Amino acid sequence: MKGVLRCHVVLLLLVMLTGCASLVKVPHVTVRTANIVSVDTAGFDLEVLIGVENQNFFDVSLQSYTYDLQVMSVPFTSGGQQKGFLFPSGKSVDIRLPFRIYHSDLIGIIKRRPDLDRIPYSLDARLNLDTPLGELTIPVKKNDTVSVPKEYRPESYLKRMLQPLKEMF
Repeated sequence: MKGVLRCHVVLLLLVMLTGCASLVKVPHVTVRTANIVSVDTAGFDLEVLIGVENQNFFDVSLQSYTYDLQVMSVPFTSGGQQKGFLFPSGKSVDIRLPFRIYHSDLIGIIKRRPDLDRIPYSLDARLNLDTPLGELTIPVKKNDTVSVPKEYRPESYLKRMLQPLKEMF
């Protein structure tokens, strides 16, 4: 009799745990844009805007993310960050994920002579979320193109460097 009761208790616990797991809806994630936001002597900063729609009846928080970024099919950068961010229940929120790319990493890309208006990239990221019912990892994949703003293009730098020389003569 005790064996049957234990079996029923174990089955009841399994059903309850499975039911709780089905209460968590995976937030809907969309990569909206990728933009170069600044350039300096060491490299440039790329920002990817991600929209996260939390369809759950409870808040979900971003604990960290990891990523692999390829540009023109060349593995470019990978890494991750600890980043606390709250996604309120029933709301859609945009977050910006920053990436630092160093000029020394661009050699493989420059050799391919990219069209600066349409440089293809591939982002493979994982968002690690914390929910009241446990941790959840959401894969994020995006293949798209990014445009180098005119003020960050090589010809723009050359014009700025030559401008003082023109004024001298």
